Amino acid sequence: MKKEPGISLSSKFKWICLVLGALLVGCSSPVFTPTVTSSPPTEIPVSPTETLPVLPTETQPVLPTTLPTPMVAPATSIPLISTPGAPLPVSFTSLKMIDDQTGWGISSTGQILMTVGGMNAWQDVTPKELANLPPMQSPLQPIAFFLDASHAWVTYPENNGDLVVQQTTDGGQTWQPPITLPAADLAGELGPISFYFLDPQNGWLWADIHPGMMHVYPILFGTTDGGLSWQTDYSGVPNASSSKTLLTGSFSLSYGSKVFTFLNKNSGLAGTGSLYSSPDGGRTWETIQLKQPAGLPSFTRPYTYVTPPIFGSAMDGAVLVTMYEFDNVYIPPGDLFQGLPKASYLAWTHDGGNTWKPGNAPALEGMLTLLDGQNGWFLGKSDPSPDAPDTLFVTSDGGKSWSPVGTDSTVPLGSQIQFVNANDGFALQPDRGAVAFFGNYDSRLVQGNDYLLQTLDGGKSWTPLQAAMKGS
Repeated sequence: MKKEPGISLSSKFKWICLVLGALLVGCSSPVFTPTVTSSPPTEIPVSPTETLPVLPTETQPVLPTTLPTPMVAPATSIPLISTPGAPLPVSFTSLKMIDDQTGWGISSTGQILMTVGGMNAWQDVTPKELANLPPMQSPLQPIAFFLDASHAWVTYPENNGDLVVQQTTDGGQTWQPPITLPAADLAGELGPISFYFLDPQNGWLWADIHPGMMHVYPILFGTTDGGLSWQTDYSGVPNASSSKTLLTGSFSLSYGSKVFTFLNKNSGLAGTGSLYSSPDGGRTWETIQLKQPAGLPSFTRPYTYVTPPIFGSAMDGAVLVTMYEFDNVYIPPGDLFQGLPKASYLAWTHDGGNTWKPGNAPALEGMLTLLDGQNGWFLGKSDPSPDAPDTLFVTSDGGKSWSPVGTDSTVPLGSQIQFVNANDGFALQPDRGAVAFFGNYDSRLVQGNDYLLQTLDGGKSWTPLQAAMKGS
């Protein structure tokens, strides 16, 4: 039999030597450090069939056009890789700019951030007690309130389940030790919703208790010493001996977590399906009956939902009132609905909540932002198709008239919008439960996707913005 040609022993020996040499060279080579490159911002498309552009880093992905599934669990954050000394990109779930250079934020990984040098100089000022919680027990997102450049408050559950509050008076350089809220005897899971502070001393924290069986009850805590001590001002847990009006909690926070506000130490307002007012610092509440405008369509069984109040000053504010057929409500008295409202209107007050007057809403669904008593914006839509564009409207006369800023807004419906003046503003993804709610009407919204947009012309145009940590 003819022997097939093969590799000689000498050839095998040479080949092995070459392989060993290559391995030795590889072991002595420096470790490769991957770098993150940023593509330049692309122009935001205006076609209703296109999606938002790819933003510079993986913390701000493209908003897909598929419909979200309500109540989707938050996506796991993937750590960003950066070259040593290079600024680390950051994304936000909450943002409060005091001016164009100074602001606070909560990152998508739960850090408390502060800047005094604009969007590329953020610093981590997270309290050590929050930062040192074990990963499996640390909260998905803390709740915070940012009053000014110096004062902020944050709340989160400790390892033992107690809900605590910490405050800073020096811009996050130092934090007071955790203060436990007086709620140890409450039955059910206690979850913080939002803060509101009038000044460095007087503030409130709204929390909800979920005992199960589709029930949710609000608890309102108050402080008069800046958060060094707290008392329970109001409990919405039903009491057989009580005949007072029961303030309701919010099932899914469809319009965000800022469900209440205080105009002074006594006068408070809340919107969680109905509009409520308190004359005594939150200890008692009553329902406000809003007058409906003329020309509403007829309903078989009307269901009315009042959104949280938005105020531009201590005297001027509004609520959006949406009206549905009862059959279009998911699990009444919930706050999720099938389709857009059949009718809606804005109810305005210009005397600190004493009286309310109905006015036209520029769209059937949306969210209101006010800069002051006269200037505001409304991001909304009236077309039920999730692929139809939304529109940003503007008012300069306290809601008497509205004008479209553009016919096709590049800002997704339900976005958190904040203006620091009449021209400069920011927009980021909806707050908490609002992303699932507005995702039913805007296919660009998907739970877990982050974006940050900026306008310098009062909302006429928006560009993607990449925030970054302060370089080392």
